[in-house]
Amino acid sequence: MQLLHQQQLRFYKMVANISASFVAAKENEIDQNISSALAQIGAFFQADRSYVFSFSEKNKVGDNTHEWCAAGVEPQLEYLQNIPLDAFSEWVDDWQRGEISCISDVSKMPTESPMRQLLEPQGIQSVIMLPLRNERGVVGMFGLDLVKVKIEWNEEHTSLLSIVAETIANAIARKDAALSFQLQQSVGNLVVSFINVPSASINSTINEAFLHLQRDYGFQYVELLSPKASAHNLTIDSVNSPHYQPAELVFPEVEAKYAHYCSLKFPVQHGSVLYGFIALAHSNQRIFESKKHRSALQLIANAIAGSLARRDTEQENKYLSFHDALTGLSNRRFIENHIHQLVNNTEHHEESSQEHQYIRVAALILDIERFKHINDTFSREKGDQVLQSVAERLQELASASPNISYNNLVGRVGPDQFAIFMNDISFPTNIAQHEIEIFISHIKIAFETPFIIDNKPIIISLSIGVSMGLSCDTHTTELLNQAELAMLKAKSIGTGTVRYFNEEMQDMASNRGQLYDDLKQAVLSNQFVVFYQLQVNNHGIAEGAEALVRWQHPEKGTIAPNDFIPFAEETYLIHRISEHVLLQACQQLYQWSLSPETAHLDLSVNISASHMLSDGFVTTVKRILHSTKVPTHLLKFEITESAMIADADTIIKLMHELTALGIRFSLDDFGTGYSSLSHLNLLPIKELKLDISFVRDILHSTRAKAIASAVIALANDLQLSVVAEGIETEEQRDLLIGLGCNRLQGYLYSKPTPAAQLTLRRP
Repeated sequence: MQLLHQQQLRFYKMVANISASFVAAKENEIDQNISSALAQIGAFFQADRSYVFSFSEKNKVGDNTHEWCAAGVEPQLEYLQNIPLDAFSEWVDDWQRGEISCISDVSKMPTESPMRQLLEPQGIQSVIMLPLRNERGVVGMFGLDLVKVKIEWNEEHTSLLSIVAETIANAIARKDAALSFQLQQSVGNLVVSFINVPSASINSTINEAFLHLQRDYGFQYVELLSPKASAHNLTIDSVNSPHYQPAELVFPEVEAKYAHYCSLKFPVQHGSVLYGFIALAHSNQRIFESKKHRSALQLIANAIAGSLARRDTEQENKYLSFHDALTGLSNRRFIENHIHQLVNNTEHHEESSQEHQYIRVAALILDIERFKHINDTFSREKGDQVLQSVAERLQELASASPNISYNNLVGRVGPDQFAIFMNDISFPTNIAQHEIEIFISHIKIAFETPFIIDNKPIIISLSIGVSMGLSCDTHTTELLNQAELAMLKAKSIGTGTVRYFNEEMQDMASNRGQLYDDLKQAVLSNQFVVFYQLQVNNHGIAEGAEALVRWQHPEKGTIAPNDFIPFAEETYLIHRISEHVLLQACQQLYQWSLSPETAHLDLSVNISASHMLSDGFVTTVKRILHSTKVPTHLLKFEITESAMIADADTIIKLMHELTALGIRFSLDDFGTGYSSLSHLNLLPIKELKLDISFVRDILHSTRAKAIASAVIALANDLQLSVVAEGIETEEQRDLLIGLGCNRLQGYLYSKPTPAAQLTLRRP
């Protein structure tokens, strides 16, 4: 059915109210808010049951954690726990792809459909299930079951219900983050208690740790078993691939009512020495599925093992300072020292011929292509096994190569990168390159043989960069850097490519260096100017503007922000640029405050997260405010949702400090990130800036319109103003004004321009 106008408005309002309730909710109120949201949505659609399922991290089991039932409908929450998700793999796969499961009429499904066979006996006529997603993927499902009526689900339903699903998912993520913080504190305190603990106190410290685990996690049993207590000697891999057993098989005297509990053992192991197992039992398997929980428990087990080990690590530390712990190969530090020795040795070689340039040393950098895919597919531990196998194969090749030298050195120089260094080559350039090509052909042939992991073959492809050093002119680190540049070029070309270092690659590196030098000079000589783009009210009257930086290069002319801001962020030159923009903007705002025609205008300035987090940021802002005598109540700082990812707690603290100075805050690009709803109640903001993508699509996308409407309604409920940027047409303007947007910005009103060229209408 198509929502009637009044129903539509009521639905929009309800979604906005639900979102607002989560914004204001504390962590301990989230469960209550979810239940309230289920009740409102369920009643609106005349559903018989609305519910939320939470999934384990690997989507193996699911628990019905929240439920609302209509009058006369029997609750199911108590029975729907530890549900294996294998039977629902078709739906789970759809949710993983971000799809919504909509069934308007169960009776029209194919008779043989497993889903119809599941739903029809329950009398369900219509159902909708939406994935709960956050940054780690699908974490659960939000659904509605209808027995008495049928609903023809449409895009408007799914768009607005998706907002509810995202709100619930963000709330769950926020709750999980709070629990994770508590977990980290608890685990951190336990781990610290084992640092330098006297031997006589080890047993009592272990007992205290187990009491904490029972209290903080709700485990029924926690014990330290001897290595002989289990017929299955579990290894570290068992933590990431848990081996569950009934509690009665692990604990010899478990009470009958706890016999069905899940149990898991964590090895207390230091190196090759197994001291025993921490064995735990819990009623809910999902707690063992949580990687954070497993990692925390293993961390405690490791801390216990460390307190029991008491080993002299001095010699091992010395070894590890020059070697890679995983593969045993030389690390980057050792390789750089080795190159230095090689280069020094070449200085004492006499040239065999004045007509040829002789190659003395060569470097190969080998990068494993798509290694992240291996980790994601098999697990990080299996990925480590691949790295170890690659290291062994390269060592065999380097030591057995008859073409150049038996003095080849193999090392690991990055997470998925290896190096082979050759010395005492003593060939003219053309012959040396030929010999190296032969050696590389042996590498390629050797890597055609797959690695076997979990009985599955894995083919490894390598991108290879090569740099050759002449007799005695190679800088200590130049050989390594050149080989890395060549390897990056090989990666950019395609699978299994080999590239030799040449001047073109050096030019690419030099261009970045030149851009850095130019930007530094631009900062020193004030080559940046500030343009202003008006922000108007719904009558087209200017109420403020946004300050936008432009680079006036003395030779290249005006350079757009997209061509230098990302690089400035990367190199932290953005801090000096932002200070320059803020100073110019404050000077302009002060000038506006002196004229009756412009005294009402406020001004927004973009501030990057890295700049806010830099030392002395608040002091710098205070200095600029004092020197310009700017009316701070008319100054706004725009920060993006992504700023929350950098360091949310510090950012929020800084925002409160700046608010105390009179500065207001606007949250830019609202609606595109995961953090906004979870932090909105903590942020001292006065304005939301609707992301430009929604404005661009609002005329032809029902979803964009629904989200824009919900954001504006949410802002109005929170007494925040809303700025819609990127408005280019009157149709966009009229629609946004109709939705309640109270400030507009875009080319329809003005392009970014110097302050003197702005055209204003007095209010």
